[in-house]
Amino acid sequence: MEKFIRKLVKKNPEIALMPTKKLNRYRTLLKKQRRTGEDWDIIKALLLECHVLSIEPSKEIPPYKPNQHMLQQGKDLLVFTNAKSCQKYLEYLTKFYKERTADTLFLIGSLPFQEAMDFADDRKLNIVIDDPWGAGEAYLKYTSQEGKLTAVMRGEITSLLKDFQRLLKK
Repeated sequence: MEKFIRKLVKKNPEIALMPTKKLNRYRTLLKKQRRTGEDWDIIKALLLECHVLSIEPSKEIPPYKPNQHMLQQGKDLLVFTNAKSCQKYLEYLTKFYKERTADTLFLIGSLPFQEAMDFADDRKLNIVIDDPWGAGEAYLKYTSQEGKLTAVMRGEITSLLKDFQRLLKK
């Protein structure tokens, strides 16, 4: 599936995802224990100059629903900076919500991160960027009410998610 997403991006030059070098810098800054104001400026600049991938299901999959070509869970819109993160999340959705997603078509698209921010601001929603759905992993969250990015560390996961992770490793 990751290859499919990469081909989609390659065939559509208007999809300007973050180049590998910048993606590595973004990940390095995200993994830092403490980020300076300058680090946050760099992270935001990297995001604003690129497109992000989005997943749009053909139908609602509680607790998820499509919203403006993005996947929404509660007050959070989900977007991805790279094909691998997008693919991992799709695998999670289709395995964890297997019965609900059995007859669901997922469209993969892209949009400028600024456009996603504007949409979130207008509707007072948040944006979760590269949600890893695993314990101990960091991801970014844009909070529209505060107008800022924050790093979030995924806490303890339930035994159900642990079982799911074991399934993926098989």
